[in-house]
Amino acid sequence: MTANEEMINITSCNFNEFSAYMAKQYGNAQFNEGFTVIKNNQALMYEENGEEQLIAMLENHFADSDTAKRFINFCTTYLIVQNMA
Repeated sequence: MTANEEMINITSCNFNEFSAYMAKQYGNAQFNEGFTVIKNNQALMYEENGEEQLIAMLENHFADSDTAKRFINFCTTYLIVQNMA
């Protein structure tokens, strides 16, 4: 299965679908804690070095920074899309 086949359609899923997908990919506790950090610090998405700041906040939740970056990208994309709806 390719990465594209594993992707969820972030633009059309509701929060329950998104959280189930993310928990399957990253673990339930990692998703819940990580998503809360990102949601509470959404303003960082638009700041210079914002991603690095989020990675620093999440470094204890994930095995490496690449995993944290992927997680952040999914969560921030979801939040942006939901705010546009």
